[in-house]
Amino acid sequence: PGNDSYAYYQGTSMATPHVSAVVALMLAKNPGMTPDQVKSALMNTARPFPAACSQCGAGIVDATAAVNAALAAGGSATPAAPSVTTTATSRITASAATLNSTITANGSSTAVTFDLGSASGVYSSTGLAATSGTPVSSFGSASLAISGLSCNTRYYFRATGANSTGTAVGNEANFLTAACAPTVTTGAATSISIASATLNSTITANGGSTTVTFEYGTVSGSYSTTGLAATPSAVTTTGSATRALSGLACSSTYYLRAKGVSSGGTVYGKESSFSTLACGSVTAVTETTSSNNSATSAQVISANPVSINGSISSSTDTDYYRLTVGAGKTLTASLTMASNVDFDLYLYNSTGSTQITRSILGTGLTDQLSYTNTGSAAVTVYLRVTRYTGTGNYTLSASQ
Repeated sequence: PGNDSYAYYQGTSMATPHVSAVVALMLAKNPGMTPDQVKSALMNTARPFPAACSQCGAGIVDATAAVNAALAAGGSATPAAPSVTTTATSRITASAATLNSTITANGSSTAVTFDLGSASGVYSSTGLAATSGTPVSSFGSASLAISGLSCNTRYYFRATGANSTGTAVGNEANFLTAACAPTVTTGAATSISIASATLNSTITANGGSTTVTFEYGTVSGSYSTTGLAATPSAVTTTGSATRALSGLACSSTYYLRAKGVSSGGTVYGKESSFSTLACGSVTAVTETTSSNNSATSAQVISANPVSINGSISSSTDTDYYRLTVGAGKTLTASLTMASNVDFDLYLYNSTGSTQITRSILGTGLTDQLSYTNTGSAAVTVYLRVTRYTGTGNYTLSASQ
């Protein structure tokens, strides 16, 4: 093809269809334009001829530029359906959350609603009107705070924008509500002696790791001792948590409750109570058969005073008992047996490996020993019963 070539021709049959169509577009955007304004906009936005043209007009009509000039002169764009984006949820708790969206209104005031459900693509609640940022007139955010949700539950939602031109549905998003508050039951105290007891509880974590502690005191509803860590210290599903107490007053009533703390909240179990044994009472304890043959598997003794009924059943049998001696307290222990056997009594330190003292009297004689804790803190010690001759039952008494 050759180069562009332009020439002047008398008449309007070639230009009229193009120019009149552009004028129609301009007046659609700005109906108030006068003929002179239309002519001026057409001429001012025309593209120059790429080649010389004698006696030609202002240039080649530029439809886009002419329509933009009409808009700039006070026209308005034709409204379109909005653009909607569902955005991340905020302020999530166990029972509430805020649904969010961003909206481009595209020339017309846009109302925003949300659809919500607990299954992807299935919305049990629809048309929930946004309460913040709506209606959107140009570009902005719209949100809705909702409550009454179920804890530890995943929800799916989407935003919808509607204006006079159309409706647009945003993408689906989802969120997980916070863990439910734990369920805490304060159990009955066990292993009660004149100065000790074991506190018990049952915990259902309900989706969040739950830290368990105990509170107790001598007045109902008033707990002078709080924050006692339980064993285990945290429950992740359902389980029991306990705490051994010592140094209690004899013939006294104590009130207690368990406490559970998780991301879902803080819950207290109902108050329970127990009474220590009468002062001077001796707690009878039975040896844990064949499972206490080393310091690492020693039977824990918390009662004080205590009378332990045990037995040596073979030449290799030996029994360990773990006790806690209070600061400034003196532990006394005695071992009695049948007249035809000889068992011996040993006391070891907190590791169970170093002997502190012993009593190794003869056949049928009562072995006795004592130990004073001169420190400022309680210490752990181990009593051990060993066989020298014979087998049979024995009674090990301890007090401090």
